[in-house]
Amino acid sequence: MSEHACSHLVDAMNKKGWDYNKVATELGLSEDHIKDIFTGKTKPTPLESNAILGALKISEQPPHDGKHATTGKS
Repeated sequence: MSEHACSHLVDAMNKKGWDYNKVATELGLSEDHIKDIFTGKTKPTPLESNAILGALKISEQPPHDGKHATTGKS
């Protein structure tokens, strides 16, 4: 498995029995974009971040550090 920027997201995804494709389908995004977000290659927009947290039923906010930053775009 590749290195993940946020193992918390991967753990939540695995707990639901989902893969990147399922997350992407639920959010209407490409699988490659989801992989890039989960591996830290791309920072999500605040909207994408909130959608991912909601889809994976994560209620706590991510830490405020570089790994968990979002873009300034919505």
